[in-house]
Amino acid sequence: MNPNRTEDVTPIGLAAADLGEATTQAIAPPINDEWSLISYLTSPLEINSRQDYVVISSADSVPVGSLSTTPDLTYTWTATNTDNGFILKHETTEDGVFYFMSGRPGNYEVKVVVTTGDTEVVTLTLNQQVEAPSQEWEQTQAELESNTAPKSQIFAMREICIEMNQYIKDAAASTGPNGVPALLVAAVLFMEAFGRPKDGSPGADAIRKKLAGSDYSPREDALKEKIQRFLGQGHYHLHLHDIREEELKLIREFLNEWNGVDRKYMGGKTIGLGQIAMTTTSMITGDTPWTELNESKRVDILDQIEKAWRALTIETKVDIFNDLRFPKRNAWVAAHLLAQIKNRSHRFPSMTAQDVLSSVQAVTIIATEYNRGAYDTPLSDMKINFNGNRAKQIVIQSDKQIGIEKYF
Repeated sequence: MNPNRTEDVTPIGLAAADLGEATTQAIAPPINDEWSLISYLTSPLEINSRQDYVVISSADSVPVGSLSTTPDLTYTWTATNTDNGFILKHETTEDGVFYFMSGRPGNYEVKVVVTTGDTEVVTLTLNQQVEAPSQEWEQTQAELESNTAPKSQIFAMREICIEMNQYIKDAAASTGPNGVPALLVAAVLFMEAFGRPKDGSPGADAIRKKLAGSDYSPREDALKEKIQRFLGQGHYHLHLHDIREEELKLIREFLNEWNGVDRKYMGGKTIGLGQIAMTTTSMITGDTPWTELNESKRVDILDQIEKAWRALTIETKVDIFNDLRFPKRNAWVAAHLLAQIKNRSHRFPSMTAQDVLSSVQAVTIIATEYNRGAYDTPLSDMKINFNGNRAKQIVIQSDKQIGIEKYF
């Protein structure tokens, strides 16, 4: 029984529940496998938001690093509204991944039957509740709409403030009293969620529409490109993997097709909710050494970081991918990356997480380095970028805050 590499093992030292809401079933000898159905998000879920699920087995089924591994499992998925028996989605796949979206509140069951040939391996079921927006969120949304906030921003805020709320609070708390506050973690994750939208969101729908050609103005786009070039901003070409789940799908496919030769750019590609590179994550998990960037040696040091990541086994690379694929674990990596940036000797090691909330310098510098990398630049010489200033607006108490502070 051979699952794909990315669904064969939970990261070392972690249980399925560390990745999301999960149900687990052990299979008796001679197989001695443990199989888990993991939901990205924990119930209650939000209406009109994509819900993702992954089946991961234990390491006993097949060595994840084997070059000769050929997946031979079939997954039959069903998402059902248990209040009325209506089946929202039913499909059979060769991958242990699935998603659905509900536009109505209610109780839902996600069921997957895993088979190999004509033999059933395991059946896993997860029951969750989908809820309508709370009165508190409806008030927040109304305030945002009155201030003409775009729909994509409102969706990203709901994702961070509601869907990810407890994950972010737990991740921040795990950094300790001298770590980082939940509001700072929420601020950087909001910026990344807005910039790399979740599939099914207004931002992702706009990308799909644009790529389909139904919302394309050659003259207007050409003018924008000229202006961008004149301002030295270059021109960014839109891609399907600008949608977060499509980006994860791409990297997942690369890892599952791995034949001993890495695609060089894969490790440095930022992925997941917090848009963190696997090369960076490996430094946070301790799989590669922490390495500071230097303004004059940036390219050489990035190559050094990439080389250290490339030397890791495929098993470890898969673990690091799963650290970033699951939003719960991604928030943990983001929080610990922020804490690592903060607690270096030339930054703010003696500042408590609570004190960060009132320090403009700390908030702006930590958020800037989260975005562009942690440098050995002296504190007095640090320059703040857009993300640093945006974090200031979100975190530091003022009449310019956008509402995230109400939830953290």
